[in-house]
Amino acid sequence: MTDEVSRIYLMTKERTVVELTTERYEEEKDFESLLADHPSLMDGEQIDPENPRRWLLVGRQVGISDGVVDVARWDLDLLFVDQEAIPTLVEVKRKSDTRLRREVFGQILEYAANAPTFWTPGWLKEQFAGQCGTGNDPDLALSGFLRQERPVQTFWEEVHANLEKGNMRLVLVADRIAPEVQRIVEFLNESMTLTEVLALELKYYAGNGYATHVPRVMGRTARMDLQRKQAAGARRAWSRESFLSDVRSRCGETSVTTRAIEDLLDRLDGAGFEARWGTGSARGSYTPIDSRLSRRGPISLYSDGTMNVKTLWLSDSDLAKAWQARIRAAFERTGIPLDVVDTAERRVEPDKWAPMAAAMAESIARSRDESLEDAGV
Repeated sequence: MTDEVSRIYLMTKERTVVELTTERYEEEKDFESLLADHPSLMDGEQIDPENPRRWLLVGRQVGISDGVVDVARWDLDLLFVDQEAIPTLVEVKRKSDTRLRREVFGQILEYAANAPTFWTPGWLKEQFAGQCGTGNDPDLALSGFLRQERPVQTFWEEVHANLEKGNMRLVLVADRIAPEVQRIVEFLNESMTLTEVLALELKYYAGNGYATHVPRVMGRTARMDLQRKQAAGARRAWSRESFLSDVRSRCGETSVTTRAIEDLLDRLDGAGFEARWGTGSARGSYTPIDSRLSRRGPISLYSDGTMNVKTLWLSDSDLAKAWQARIRAAFERTGIPLDVVDTAERRVEPDKWAPMAAAMAESIARSRDESLEDAGV
């Protein structure tokens, strides 16, 4: 008796039924290419139902040194990061590979143990830039992936910091995961506090010109989930009240920075901007949004007083690009520091932006209004 499904049935729009039977990958590189091109097959909702994971491919066949010499000794099949800067190391094996039972766990743990010394923040950034290809801006690609949830400038430092403390995810992918492999994965998961070990069974069905892939994530247990939450801490849902409370605690009740932040929020709120509050566990963030023009905002302000100017993020529609041109010109006239062409955002300390808070709010609101008027919105 087995619960393995050997065939599935596809009903077309003409209401005919197509039988799809299990197939196998001829070579592991085909399996690897499939995941590289379609990372959503690593079903992020199965991995974290409360906060589904999204994936950014950093590289394929990523070299890892053993620390003895500064050259790669091993090659990891795929390296991803998720939206919270958690590195995800993926090793692909076909079910016909006998190493799936014997060697693969030692192999992937070796990778995890040695990666932090070899994958520096600069190296990670260069690896991702190479993955993006010639003519594509890696910072803009990273900005789009992060959706304003984290600052681009410090993202690779965050990834490296997670590697150093063992806050990473190890994923074994195969077209069939045997029960004994699943038990090993669950044992490792419950034995380690920060490092998450998962198995992804990705079944491949094909027939009559159709094909489909069915992902099944294994290794998550109730005990593991509790350990992860206790170790890493839950994401925080910020509000105006909690954000300003954190600002006053960090920057002082009546400091110049605190007054500037309160003034900026009041002015943009009065101008009708939607406040998008971050979910960071360590500090709060605020981004002013006008969804009529863009799903993104031109700045993000953090509760430690720092600001990221990121007008280049306004690129998700023609209306957004028109706003981008106007606001960059307005910022330049006012002397507000701009993000530059080789990075998607610029970090500005409070002593630089706070004296210009009123001018900044006016520039953001006026450029928005002019863009809406031109578009007839």
